[in-house]
Amino acid sequence: MQNTLIKIGKQILEKRGKLDEIISVPKVDLYNNNGEMIKNYSLNIVFDLDQNTIQINKENLVVYNNKESPSELMNIDSELWGRRGNPLAICTEFKKIGILSRSMAGEFVSAVERGFPEFNKREFVEILKEIKKLETKKDDQSGKEKMLISKFLDKTFITNEIKLGRNEKLVLIYVSVKSKTHGFYEPERFNNIDGYLDFIEKRFLKEPEKSKEKLCYSTGNISTQITKKDFKGRNFITKIYQTTIKNFANNLDEKSFPKNYQIDSNTLKALDASAEYINKKLSVKIAGLSHNIVPQVLNNTEFELDYIESKIKPKTELLFNTQEISTYTEQIEDETDDSIYWLNFVAYFTDGNSYKIVNLIKDVSSFHLSKVICAFAETGEKFDQYLYGKNVEKKYRFNLKSIYFLACAAYGKYGVCSPFFITRLVLLLL
Repeated sequence: MQNTLIKIGKQILEKRGKLDEIISVPKVDLYNNNGEMIKNYSLNIVFDLDQNTIQINKENLVVYNNKESPSELMNIDSELWGRRGNPLAICTEFKKIGILSRSMAGEFVSAVERGFPEFNKREFVEILKEIKKLETKKDDQSGKEKMLISKFLDKTFITNEIKLGRNEKLVLIYVSVKSKTHGFYEPERFNNIDGYLDFIEKRFLKEPEKSKEKLCYSTGNISTQITKKDFKGRNFITKIYQTTIKNFANNLDEKSFPKNYQIDSNTLKALDASAEYINKKLSVKIAGLSHNIVPQVLNNTEFELDYIESKIKPKTELLFNTQEISTYTEQIEDETDDSIYWLNFVAYFTDGNSYKIVNLIKDVSSFHLSKVICAFAETGEKFDQYLYGKNVEKKYRFNLKSIYFLACAAYGKYGVCSPFFITRLVLLLL
């Protein structure tokens, strides 16, 4: 399984640019629970330094593109500075708006001044200082100082200002600047301002230090770029490797973690990339419980990442997601697929800081998966008259999720319930 994850990660890294490894790609929904399409947006927040105002309005919404928007707008992974560090954000997910508020209110410029004084005279730092002044702008009438940034960069305030529709969602918010003094007569995205990208590269993109030749425990290869398994993300599958939660590392010498967990730095990046990919693209709810879908191929098998996008993900959606269809034959895609692979459905519990595996459905073959999908489509067609009335216009896939609604079940610890065991029987035994 780990070999497949490394292969996936290497393909992701090959397609990435220099800065992409520090970019966080949000997990977005394309359809709601009724199968209706969701329109996702990014919001441009304009800091007008000529008028000393912050512009937030619906006209500044732009269509969100999951492949391009995160990198174009520089949605940097907040894990890079941590919960206690000063945020260096010019773009964040809407649900993390507090990070952007802190960054613009002075924490970004403080981090630069303290740790990288050589950038103090660059244009982006000068603009950050001007933006910081807006946080304590004086009211023209009363003369009293009022909080401006924290008021405007607020989830409730923005929601009320832009008033999105029922099937519209705000994914990213990002900063632009308008300033005649700096030559920005129209709003300029902050990541285009002089000095910003130079700072980001120096702060986050460091060449791995070379060491003596050592063994990488993940690949079995000798490398001179060995480091410890310090994985990104708090709730990714790679977090089963623990060094901080001692209950999961009993009787291990804390000082020996770098030796016991040693890994080649490039392999570490590949596993980080694949873990993030699985968390964002290969996740599904089964019986109300979050699952990661981890593919596995033969060790000597090469495959294209595009194949996972085009085959594996749609197949799991056919089994577990609700979506409107016109005929049950729509459930059956091209099932002439003769590729050999297995899927592992990893049920997990997370509190946002750790990853605990609570159940595992292992080694579901591609051939069996195709048979199950076909069987559900045929069964749905036969039971159509019992599931829907004659005049019902909307019909939905008949799959495992349909069975969950038909079967009465009580939830237990971590959401494990009888539908979960139905899933296990279907995927492994039938």
